[in-house]
Amino acid sequence: MLAIKKGIRYSHPYTDRIGKRMVGGDNEPALKAGKSYVTKNIGSLGLSIRGKTPVLDDDRHPIGVVSVGFLNENVKAIVKKQSRLLWMTMLGIICIGILGAIWIASFIKKRLSDMEPEEISYTLQQKEAILQSAQEGIISVDADARITLINQAAQQMLGNQQHRAKSCIGLPVNELLPHANLFTEYGSWMNQELVIGNDIVFVSQVPIMNGDAVIGGVATLRKKQEMEAITSELKQVRQYANAQRAQTHEFSNKLSIVLGLLQLKQYEEAISFIKREQEIQHAWTQFLLKNVRDPLVSGLLQAKMNEAAELDIDMTIQSESQLQTVVSGKKQQALLTGIGNLLDNAMEDLKRLPVNAEKLLEIFFYGHRR
Repeated sequence: MLAIKKGIRYSHPYTDRIGKRMVGGDNEPALKAGKSYVTKNIGSLGLSIRGKTPVLDDDRHPIGVVSVGFLNENVKAIVKKQSRLLWMTMLGIICIGILGAIWIASFIKKRLSDMEPEEISYTLQQKEAILQSAQEGIISVDADARITLINQAAQQMLGNQQHRAKSCIGLPVNELLPHANLFTEYGSWMNQELVIGNDIVFVSQVPIMNGDAVIGGVATLRKKQEMEAITSELKQVRQYANAQRAQTHEFSNKLSIVLGLLQLKQYEEAISFIKREQEIQHAWTQFLLKNVRDPLVSGLLQAKMNEAAELDIDMTIQSESQLQTVVSGKKQQALLTGIGNLLDNAMEDLKRLPVNAEKLLEIFFYGHRR
């Protein structure tokens, strides 16, 4: 709509209103000051939002005004329509986001073995506790043979206990174990001996597979000294077990002899046999109590005597033998292991002799009292 300075309309959507004055009284800023602006006012068509700009002559003096308006009802209808479209678009985006989030969560959960976040946290804590409590050194590497995990036992063996495990993460494993040739090839091998510092260590490696692809590996380190100590203890336990079995077997044989004599009504022979065995056992016991102060050594010698009797070996201890030294701890274990091994080796050699050969095992020992 175009109007002159007096507010007379030159144009209008309705032709019957041309030539009449404009309604609203909001032309002053444009007609007097030459300003452009937007107002909200009641015009001839009703409440509307109107934009106004002045018409200027050659000297840039306002001589009229152009007014363009949108009825408030039409604006509301447009906004309502656009709002509905906007809300539908937002709802669609939200639905797509929810479906995408469900799919991503399902995919990630499947990749994480269907574990919940609490289960993942617990599993990580459990793994860390197991890893750090292991007595063996454990080192894990990726496909490029770079360390991804190392426990405290491995750090102590490598002499890096003063550094945190994080300082080793990412280093090539051959920088820590340059002579082990770990994971130069991702094969599996066990118990390769390696000298680390003052220790001899058994090193083993196994690959980590993802299907047919190698994605890393795990190396374990065990001190040879600890393995030998365990082997020695097991061997000693086996010696004790064999000695107890021999003692039980001999006692069973003697009971069978006594039972046979009683069934044959050879009472005097039975009594004589029991007294003789009692005297032998008493003599052995008294000799060991008098000449051997260590009760474990006495028990071992008693058990070996029974084992030798079962093998038809005449085992004797020289009467001059004395062992008044008492030891404890590792020294005691070493002494028992040494005595057991010597007697076992001697009896093994005697067992190879012909059945009718004389099998004599004579023992002599001497130790100062502390």
